[in-house]
Amino acid sequence: VAHKPSKLSWQEAAATPLVCITALQALEQHGVSAGQRVLVIGASGGVGHVAVQIAKCLGADVVGVCSGKNSDFVQKCGASVVVDYRQD
Repeated sequence: VAHKPSKLSWQEAAATPLVCITALQALEQHGVSAGQRVLVIGASGGVGHVAVQIAKCLGADVVGVCSGKNSDFVQKCGASVVVDYRQD
């Protein structure tokens, strides 16, 4: 149990744990570990951007797929390669 950060709405605060658990479960179910390469499609989305961060923390090399306008965000989340699905 924790206090809700003042900058988050109640809806955002309620959704955050579900987003994080979904990303973690997906990575765990596929046995992601250090040294593996992980492709995250929708890497700038709600679950995707968290999956990028968790995979990076697990030591994986992360390739994120998103639109070009979100490539900087996905790279800041930890993707070593960002693919613009509209161009590449």
